[in-house]
Amino acid sequence: MWCNLVQDWLFSTTSEVLPAYKVKDMQLRDGVRAAMGDRLILFRELLQRLAELGWQLALLESHVLANELLKITSVAIDKAVNEEKDDSALSS
Repeated sequence: MWCNLVQDWLFSTTSEVLPAYKVKDMQLRDGVRAAMGDRLILFRELLQRLAELGWQLALLESHVLANELLKITSVAIDKAVNEEKDDSALSS
């Protein structure tokens, strides 16, 4: 008799808890899926931003190189002009 009572109690308790457990399990699984989806979106955005930053860095490097070449050219022109002035001053 006690065995039947315990079995009935276990069955009723399990049948009450099982649906709640299934709901909670589904909620947790859905939460994990949503979090993984959010992380994937953030990762893709990060990759896109890194690509943009790489492009901007390459553009900046090309501008720096162009400025350096312009500076070297300008210094060479100034030096040539000054030498020409010195030569004309010496010959006069």
